[in-house]
Amino acid sequence: MSSEDYQYGGPSGPTVRIKGKVVLDAASCGAAAVTILTVTIPGAKVGDVVLLTPPAAGLSVAVAAMPGYVSAADTCKVPFVNPTAAPLDPASATYDYVLLRSPNGN
Repeated sequence: MSSEDYQYGGPSGPTVRIKGKVVLDAASCGAAAVTILTVTIPGAKVGDVVLLTPPAAGLSVAVAAMPGYVSAADTCKVPFVNPTAAPLDPASATYDYVLLRSPNGN
């Protein structure tokens, strides 16, 4: 994990506070359903937005990580969406993440 501060979108845009990598092992996701995965990211604060980028090699199945939120200090909730007509169980993978925080610090 690395920590960085820089403005995105001008002086009133969100500040990127933390970016790094995290290993995720999403549970089986039901057909045409959303599964919420709990992820620990040190430094995450309530009010931050969590963005995940899938591994460069791609995903093992057709699921997508949606923008998440911080539910408690260092604890993030990230929805995984399965748009198919069958349940899917994505393999464990390393994702890049970015936490966005408003300039007023939430």
